[in-house]
Amino acid sequence: MVNLALANSHSCKHLRVSRGRLALGIAQGFTLVEFVLVAAISVIVLMVAARLSVNEARSAIRTYVYQSLRDQMARVTFLIEGEVAEASDLSLTPPTASDCPLSTTSRVFLFTFMHSYTQSQSGGSSYICYYRDNLTPRSLYRYGPRFHYQTGTLWKPTTATPSSLRLVSRRTSLYDIAVSQGVLKYKIKIGIDASGSGSIWNLSYAPSSEQVARVGTACMPSAESTGCW
Repeated sequence: MVNLALANSHSCKHLRVSRGRLALGIAQGFTLVEFVLVAAISVIVLMVAARLSVNEARSAIRTYVYQSLRDQMARVTFLIEGEVAEASDLSLTPPTASDCPLSTTSRVFLFTFMHSYTQSQSGGSSYICYYRDNLTPRSLYRYGPRFHYQTGTLWKPTTATPSSLRLVSRRTSLYDIAVSQGVLKYKIKIGIDASGSGSIWNLSYAPSSEQVARVGTACMPSAESTGCW
């Protein structure tokens, strides 16, 4: 009986000590080693999540910029192809100074044509000329009759509405330009190449394929019918 009582007393004392150590461990929290491990794991997880977020943001920005450049290229090629389709006398030789401004150190002539809609009208110049500047980045300019602000048709060049030099597209370069049998071929580059922190916004888009514009392919209504001839 005495031995049983001593054993029970020892067990109870050991149980109280274990409970006390458990309570002390809970009160003290993590050990230094455990805290360092948890902190390191947390930092690694945060760094990975931040890198993934930055990469996704950069990818979204690049997609937006490239889409904007493609839209800008589409507007430029649509204008050139539309005007050339309604034109005649397509040439890489600049007309006289009275028809289009001559090339200068800051502005280089590219190509010219006579627009069919203004060719039969009297007064003013009916030539349309395209230029690029020699600045960096380069831009594309057009000299010719103005577009009507409501209908989009060309104004008849007069003293009140003379032909003028207008900016077509910034950061735009036409190159490898060739004219043969009424067909204009060229390549186009939109945007600029840059490096550094701002390079994500300064991208360029230059398709390898040639752009083609043909004279006399416009669909124009005739006087006798509502169709095209």
